[in-house]
Amino acid sequence: MSRVEILQASRTSYNANRSLRDAKGTAGAKSHLLPDQVAPFKKLATRLVNYADSENAAAKLIGISRGTLRQLLQEGKLTAGSGHKILAAYRRVKHQL
Repeated sequence: MSRVEILQASRTSYNANRSLRDAKGTAGAKSHLLPDQVAPFKKLATRLVNYADSENAAAKLIGISRGTLRQLLQEGKLTAGSGHKILAAYRRVKHQL
């Protein structure tokens, strides 16, 4: 992985974490992220799918359902809870990307 790719991945991870802190929601309710907040998570999820070689394997790695992953990749819908899981999975494997 080149230095530029590492810096881009770090910036994407930072933006994703910032989006999670900015997400507003009430206790016990699903807090959906806004479309502009979803973009960094979509990039991270795409990297995880490429790493795992399939959407099913990536969903298992992240700890979310395949349907949730497909909703993110195709429709751009994501909750803050799933965003936390994506960010945690990315941090676990980023040294291998």
